Amino acid sequence: LGVPVRIGALSARSEGLVPTVELLDVALLDAQGREALRLPRVVASLSPRSVLRLGFEQLYIERPELDVRREADGRLVVGGIPVRSQAGPGEGGGGADWLFSQGEVALRGGTVRWTDAMRGAPPLALSDVDIVLRNRGWRHAMRLDATPPAAWGDRFTVMG
Repeated sequence: LGVPVRIGALSARSEGLVPTVELLDVALLDAQGREALRLPRVVASLSPRSVLRLGFEQLYIERPELDVRREADGRLVVGGIPVRSQAGPGEGGGGADWLFSQGEVALRGGTVRWTDAMRGAPPLALSDVDIVLRNRGWRHAMRLDATPPAAWGDRFTVMG
């Protein structure tokens, strides 16, 4: 990932052909040493098919806390990882490719903080963020539910 990662605890269990790995207190740190992504609990289930494609059958993340920043110079940093606006020749979107190759990804009860240093706007926090991604072959389905600050409106849903 190119950033420091801390893992508080790791455990594994197997029930037949579907082993499960649980990580607790996972944190990705940004260049300044701040927690840019905090994952209190991650549960990853493996299947023979997912192992062959170097991924997970299901990835469940509980109460994630994500920091998204747009720096004064326009650079975007998500979870402490700089995001390039365009890939060069022969470079793919590795993170997005990996994410959309997972069978199912579910995030429950999360928080997303958006800080825009370029505009100098006050930080925005979305709470109770729930996301479900389901990927089968060339079909992808996504649902996002989130609650903005009261002054911004009511809880909203985006599906695609």
